[in-house]
Amino acid sequence: MLQALVYIMQIVLFSLIAWLMVRLFRAYQAEKEGGQIEVSIMAPAFAPGNPHGKDSSAFLPEAVKQLQIFWSTQWLEFRLNGMQTNVLQHPKLNNQVLEYSLGVADAVADHFECHGPHRSQLYHFSAERGVAGGSATVNFSTPVTPEEQIDLSSNVYQAGYQAAADWVAKKALPKATSLYSIVCGWGLII
Repeated sequence: MLQALVYIMQIVLFSLIAWLMVRLFRAYQAEKEGGQIEVSIMAPAFAPGNPHGKDSSAFLPEAVKQLQIFWSTQWLEFRLNGMQTNVLQHPKLNNQVLEYSLGVADAVADHFECHGPHRSQLYHFSAERGVAGGSATVNFSTPVTPEEQIDLSSNVYQAGYQAAADWVAKKALPKATSLYSIVCGWGLII
């Protein structure tokens, strides 16, 4: 019984090795003929970026995951510095926090090449997390898009964009572009 199982596993192993060698040989031939070589045994389900122009819906879950982690690090920094996140719900800060959060959403959407309704979902998600201060959700009655809400050249929007771009590329958040630094350093809190 055990010998039969070992025999079957050997057959499966040799079959996989033969399959891999055929794929490598075909990839080598494609490269020699001037094509682009693409060798992958199993492509990751959510690779960063969308290099082949495929539907961005496959990358939306990873984009949302990166936004969740990004905002969690933002709120952690607030709490570690002794500031409550509900201070961001002040009417005078709402617009600046919305600008920052839409810059964050744009950077993540650009990285994962999300367009159309998927980009709009990222705007909503980021705006809810940003304006709510990580503690509640905010419902928007109108669609949230940066073109309708804010000036894309504002310093707060650009700081949010840069912070998220650094996050998705390096998994590191520079202190100079964190929301806490923006709120405290630029005098947004009175």
